[in-house]
Amino acid sequence: MANKSPSSISGFVEWSPGQKVVEAQMIARMRELFGLFGFAELETSAVERLETLCAKGVAQHEIYALQRLAREDESGKGGKRGETPPPSLGLHFDLTVPLARYVAQHKDRLPFPFRRYQMQKVWRGERPQAGRFREFYQCDADIIDLTRLSLVHDADILVLASRVLAGLDVGDFTIRINHRRVLEGLILAHGYASAQVPRVMQSLDRLDKVGTARVAADLADIAKAADGQRLLATVTAPRPLAALDHLDQRSEPVALPDNTPLTTGLAQLRELLDLVVALGGEPSHFQVDLSIARGLAYYTGMVFETSLADFPDLGSVCSGGRYDELGGQFGGVSLPGVGMSLGLSRLLDGVFRQRAAQDFPGAAVLVVALGADQRPAALAALNHLRRSGVAAVYDPDDHKKPADKLRRAVRGGHRLIALIGEQEAQDRTVSLKRLSDGYQIKVPVDALADHAQALLRESSSPSRGS
Repeated sequence: MANKSPSSISGFVEWSPGQKVVEAQMIARMRELFGLFGFAELETSAVERLETLCAKGVAQHEIYALQRLAREDESGKGGKRGETPPPSLGLHFDLTVPLARYVAQHKDRLPFPFRRYQMQKVWRGERPQAGRFREFYQCDADIIDLTRLSLVHDADILVLASRVLAGLDVGDFTIRINHRRVLEGLILAHGYASAQVPRVMQSLDRLDKVGTARVAADLADIAKAADGQRLLATVTAPRPLAALDHLDQRSEPVALPDNTPLTTGLAQLRELLDLVVALGGEPSHFQVDLSIARGLAYYTGMVFETSLADFPDLGSVCSGGRYDELGGQFGGVSLPGVGMSLGLSRLLDGVFRQRAAQDFPGAAVLVVALGADQRPAALAALNHLRRSGVAAVYDPDDHKKPADKLRRAVRGGHRLIALIGEQEAQDRTVSLKRLSDGYQIKVPVDALADHAQALLRESSSPSRGS
């Protein structure tokens, strides 16, 4: 068989060592902020039962089923010869459905409201494209209760989302907020029947992907007698945070008759926006956007998506909302909740396309012996650095020239090189060189770590990935 050229699989992320450093820094920052808001970390299984995954409106073609090559069912028993048992397990496509299952399963021993965050890989059978993957890192924070959940928690999630985006240093952003009841009321007010509301919401959810003309055509197909054009004009009109009071029949393209969903949703949305400001949310980071629908059927109240000014092509990397009946399939427990989800892999893809990460960030110090006789002294220096908390590696190629070792240090992403020649070994010293500017100093071995840390602090800057 001819050798094939190695290639990665489309839609599955592969980050270089330097990119993994940036990813780890973002994860650490989010972990810090989630903890600041009182969330505890949780990890659930990557695999759920298909009946659980398919229960809440996700398209089945997006779910990866899990099945052994031996074609055994979940009990471990194989089917009859020639038969292929249907798969019963699948990889989770998000972290909210597994959360609902976990809370329903452990509700008797969890503190409520239960505040958890989760950062795990998820799998979704989408068409791969820029910023959209089949396997990606998702970072969620949710608040769950058993019976009733205050709107204060919805506002807390929105403020948390804004703090996370600000903390990740991704530039200016806007969190666009809507309420599913408001959108339902507007759809009804423009002539659609109650049974058509889910289809209209799914069509509106595609606005950013397919554009206004395509959505208008879809809305016309759903109901010829409804006024889809005026519905689009109503929901896409720009609105600052305080504009809800003007959402009435005097200012809209079509008179809006009173209906329960619209009245209830507007009241909750107005209260929610007041709470966001009371909790410290910066008003300039929030905007009312009545076109936000969120395609998954389990959302029942507030929904939001984000826009990043520096990454307009990424779409919404941080989104979420309120769901009041997610746990209904688990023994009748309602489990109302609200949460945010940040697509870390999508965000990083945009960041790396704009800001190149260092390919290979090596240990801070490369320790070099300039001859075989100096190896014991070099290894002693290496151990001293590591015991003192300074990342260091040893270059065992004693026969290489100093210039070759310098080039290797630069290629390996090291920031300092510790050189030990014959004189240094006799004096119990080390020649320590900073690679960014060539500054060099000879220091005693016992003080090597202190001097290395000082040089690293002096040279540290965001551009060096510190």
